[in-house]
Amino acid sequence: MVKPPPKPGTNKKVNTIQQIDLGDPQYNSDGQGHHPKGPDWVRQPEEPYLHSLTTIFNHGNLLGHPVNIINALPAGYTVFMRVEYTSTSEQDPAFRMAYVFGHPSGGTFDSMRSFSRHVLGIIQDNVGVCNCRLCSGIGGGGAVQGRGLLPSAAPAAFGSA
Repeated sequence: MVKPPPKPGTNKKVNTIQQIDLGDPQYNSDGQGHHPKGPDWVRQPEEPYLHSLTTIFNHGNLLGHPVNIINALPAGYTVFMRVEYTSTSEQDPAFRMAYVFGHPSGGTFDSMRSFSRHVLGIIQDNVGVCNCRLCSGIGGGGAVQGRGLLPSAAPAAFGSA
């Protein structure tokens, strides 16, 4: 006797991937559009950072289902890379570090992992009460100003999560 094919939706678990455009007005971003000052800051394209957020959200199963973060960071947030050169070489940077700017506190996120906690708060409409280090006041804010870091900030490499 041949078994009939399963009825749709009864035996198969279908993982649909939720497309999340953080720039969409449905996400109540608190981004303030803060930008760094000085010639050693270069604005970065968002695409690689959206991919990093997608990886972090899916690896940590932060929303309980797969997501693909597309198009834009939350409104008012931008990524800038700080580039410094040694006095002996103006071609090869001695220092590169990327930061997410825009948090209402004026602080910056020095990794996509730390920013992901705030993004989760934005997605869940818990802006300002999320458990990121800037909203909770942990870590001295990690603020970067002008050309130098505030004394309390000692950021890790941006890509290291």
